Amino acid sequence: MSKNVDEASFKAFQLDGKQYAIPVGNKPNSAEFYSALVRQDLLEEAGMTQVTSLKELEQFYDKVHAIHPELIGYANTDARRILQYDYTDKNLFWQNDFIALDESAKDDKIISWFETEEFKKYANLMRGWYEKGIIPKYAATNVPQLQSDWNSGKAMFWAGTAARPFEGAATISQAVPEAKLVNYFLGSGRPKISRGTYSTAFFVSTAAKDPERYVMFFNLLQKNQELYDLFAYGIKGTDYTVDENGRLTKINTDSLIPDWLLMNKNFIRFDNTVPDEFIAEYKAWDDGAIISKGAGFNFDNTPVKNEETKLNGVFTEYLAPIGSGFSDYDTAFPKALDRLKAAGIDKYIAEYQKQFSEWYAKQK
Repeated sequence: MSKNVDEASFKAFQLDGKQYAIPVGNKPNSAEFYSALVRQDLLEEAGMTQVTSLKELEQFYDKVHAIHPELIGYANTDARRILQYDYTDKNLFWQNDFIALDESAKDDKIISWFETEEFKKYANLMRGWYEKGIIPKYAATNVPQLQSDWNSGKAMFWAGTAARPFEGAATISQAVPEAKLVNYFLGSGRPKISRGTYSTAFFVSTAAKDPERYVMFFNLLQKNQELYDLFAYGIKGTDYTVDENGRLTKINTDSLIPDWLLMNKNFIRFDNTVPDEFIAEYKAWDDGAIISKGAGFNFDNTPVKNEETKLNGVFTEYLAPIGSGFSDYDTAFPKALDRLKAAGIDKYIAEYQKQFSEWYAKQK
């Protein structure tokens, strides 16, 4: 397994030199949700070829909206990663809803996201999207509908990952056969940040009578092409076929283990609907990426458990609506900040900084 799964994926589950979980998969995941996953078929219908900036993304919405007013724009309420080039010079990577790191700075400083000028600029951008209609009005009360609209081909773009152009197309094409999806970054020049290339990880119960056998089984999942095919696709000739170019045709859609869970760029097979150029891009997606300086850090919330509970309540009621553009920043944020302070954000940030600094110092 260590030959076929990135070393950083193992480190992400280590504590004091001990391995606490086994990573399974080798899925490119740097810059997750930092790209805009665009309906390329709609882009071309609108007379455009690509999207490289916020201005072009909004032009894409305007042109498609004029042709298809029944479609929504963005099928989500969080675009802080997609729009990062337009509100900060930092390379931000979020630890959670409250904490961010600047990956371009070689230090251990954590950032209280909601107390930054960047959040203000971002919130105002999202307010503009909401007022313009890029984020539909119903999103304020019915967020799950956004996902449904995306899956049924009723949205123009979504947050992207390396795999979403083919994962998402498999769903959307059932409703819109001609749909094509392409990832676009709104800006360039900052390295992609990765948390490690695992897809998921397995723990072994302390009550297991023979833990070594579990680990041996996990190893089989990522050992070689033949075993990967068995677990992900089934029996060759019965459940799937492979042509001379290595392209997959599924006969039976059931599998022993969901293929998304096992996904390893060294073994994954694509069907004939996936272009060669996308496969090359997917396998090279993490080239040049850097591992987040927070990868492998685990925050112990015990000292601030009560504060964290209160903060999550403030986030849901006050901060998420501001960050999604549903509430005007200048009007709503002063009250939200008061609530944030009363809930204990300063104590929470101080504790997080203390633990992170201690951990960070040991990594050098």
